[in-house]
Amino acid sequence: TKNNIVLTKETGKRLGREFTIFPVGIDLEKIKKCKTIEEKFDIIYVGRLIKDKKADLLLRAIKDLRLRVCIIGDGPEKKELIDLADKLKLDVQFKGFLESDEEVYSHMKASNILVLPSIREGFGVVVLEGLACGCKIVTTNHRENNAKELVDEKFICDASMEGLREVIKFSLNNKYNNKIELDEYDIKKVTEKIENYYRRCINEK
Repeated sequence: TKNNIVLTKETGKRLGREFTIFPVGIDLEKIKKCKTIEEKFDIIYVGRLIKDKKADLLLRAIKDLRLRVCIIGDGPEKKELIDLADKLKLDVQFKGFLESDEEVYSHMKASNILVLPSIREGFGVVVLEGLACGCKIVTTNHRENNAKELVDEKFICDASMEGLREVIKFSLNNKYNNKIELDEYDIKKVTEKIENYYRRCINEK
């Protein structure tokens, strides 16, 4: 069939046949209504605490940079990450799993940079959410990290401690340029496009 839907261009290339891209949508209206918390952070990480997400890489990369970090999420790597943060004497707050999206967005709005050190992302909706909350985004150029398609090239680095450290330092003092139009990822607009696509496919039969 020619009617193949994918989330990203890279996924489509691997498919090896004709495809149409429909990204994940986010609720821009909900995000806009969220208020910023009083605490401020230089860096925020949001995601599962598992090996492929490479949160440990973030902690190692910021050693001696004297940055305030917020980590939101839970998972099997949590204890190791807490121990590593203590060992490196980092200013890190582990918030665990937050019950509501609004809580997460409020923390994002209080942060300067959202770091996604992951080496495997199917899409990376957290990047869209971070951009909508006013964060600069740092991520890796790993071939299985499709989130990089959404990020300013100057803020993409090798999936190494040195590479991540250099881009974080760069991001602290440089302007971030959005390479995407966030309005195109609004959940209402994405849903409407998908519905129209399905109608067209049905009518072609």
